[in-house]
Amino acid sequence: MIVQRIMSMIKDNEKVRRLAEAFYEGFIKLEIIISYCYIAYWVLNENVNDAKVIERVAKQTGIEISMELVEKASEEEKSILTKNTQEAVDRGAFGVPFYYIEPNGK
Repeated sequence: MIVQRIMSMIKDNEKVRRLAEAFYEGFIKLEIIISYCYIAYWVLNENVNDAKVIERVAKQTGIEISMELVEKASEEEKSILTKNTQEAVDRGAFGVPFYYIEPNGK
C-alpha cells in the first residue's frame, strides 16, 4: 500500500515503471533467498543464523549479500529487535505475520 502511494506521487511514467521493476526484482530475489534458506534449514539441517551459511546460500542463488553490513547492526537495533520479538511472543505471536491493536484503537 505504501509503495502504491509513493508511486502515485511520481508524475514521470518512465520513473514509475523503473521503480516498479526494481521493487518486483527485489521481491523475486527475496523469494529465492527465502526458498534456499528453507531448504538449508529444513532439508540440510543447517544453522541459518550462521553468516557463512547465509553467504553460501546467497552465492548459490546468484544474489550478492554483504554480511558485513548485516553483522554491523548496532547494539541499539539488536536491542529493539529483541524487545519487539519478546513482546510479540508474550502476546501470543508465533511463526506468522502478526498485528496487535491496542484496545483504544491505536
